Amino acid sequence: MRKFIGLFVGLSFLFAACNNSGDKDAVLVKGKLENAPNTVLLLKYVKNNQLATLDSASTDADGNFKLKGKIQFEDYLIIQSLDQSQFVQLVASPGEEIELNADFTDMANTYKVSGSVGSVVMQEITKYHMDMVAKVDSLGKMYREYSMAGNVEQIKDQIDSVYRQIIEDEKQYLTEVINKNDSSLVALFALYQQMGQQTPIFHPEVDMPIFEKVSNSLATKLPNSELVKSLTEMVSGFKNPPMQVGAVGTEVPEIEMESPEGKVIKLSEFRGKYVLLDFWAAWCRPCRMENPNIVDNYKKYSKDGFEVFQVSLDQTKEDWVKAIKDDGLNWIHVSDLQYWQSAAARQYNISAIPASFLLDKDGKVIATNLRGPALGEKLKEIFGH
Repeated sequence: MRKFIGLFVGLSFLFAACNNSGDKDAVLVKGKLENAPNTVLLLKYVKNNQLATLDSASTDADGNFKLKGKIQFEDYLIIQSLDQSQFVQLVASPGEEIELNADFTDMANTYKVSGSVGSVVMQEITKYHMDMVAKVDSLGKMYREYSMAGNVEQIKDQIDSVYRQIIEDEKQYLTEVINKNDSSLVALFALYQQMGQQTPIFHPEVDMPIFEKVSNSLATKLPNSELVKSLTEMVSGFKNPPMQVGAVGTEVPEIEMESPEGKVIKLSEFRGKYVLLDFWAAWCRPCRMENPNIVDNYKKYSKDGFEVFQVSLDQTKEDWVKAIKDDGLNWIHVSDLQYWQSAAARQYNISAIPASFLLDKDGKVIATNLRGPALGEKLKEIFGH
């Protein structure tokens, strides 16, 4: 899903400026930016899975600006500074005149928009999401403080519970937004929200019904939209997946890497046990949030034949070893310390972490990405208690 989310967060350049003034299909964006005299702005949209420039203009001495471009149907737009450091996201329809005002030094947090129903809803989504991110950041700060004091164990469960509630609250909020706007690209924007760069709020493996709902509705309303076509292809791919590495029912490839002590360990050494193959990293906040859950299940089921085989995507041994110690991860650890270029991560097509595969005694995948209560429920089903 990373490819499709990237359409909403990537800011690649494709300069093809055109000013379509006077066209009934044009969208006009005008307004005033504080602290931005004589500043170049770009109006962009998605074209061929990249961001193409519809128009460019400079603000006047007072920060006033006008941007105009032709769009054929409701489309996703970005107002962006030339250096990409400041931007605002909009959903606009042909013929709309959008008023946008903001402080240029912090456009995303200060902008106000009118004249476009979709853009107003997008602003509401963005505001809510940023409030949730602030709450998660506070949890991360609390975790670090307790970790440095050496008593993180007393707060782990509470932090984990609050974090999961934040995600659930946002998921419920976004579901309501999608249900009210399922024939607008606003729904697509809500569907692709994620906490940080690695944790989508909605995931096709768990939330396929809502992906299908948005896909079906938008395919009827906006059949020619590249964004909608990408969503439709993704939904189709998940419903009719080709056999791939790590798919349920397949035997996983071998992993052979060094432990922190320099010992070469093979994944196949643990045949005969149920193994959680978990890709993680010390720098990955969602991974660290999930670790206490894995610890609890390991304590409960390790004597029954449950093992954890964690592959780290860290870059330094120091960070890796410290995270193992801080989180109390007393199981199998391997890594080649190659970050996203990890041989195992490439072999398993890992593009986001945490990512996990629950293996049976024969090394075949029986479930993927079991997090929170789902892991414990599956292990209870396997071991009977």
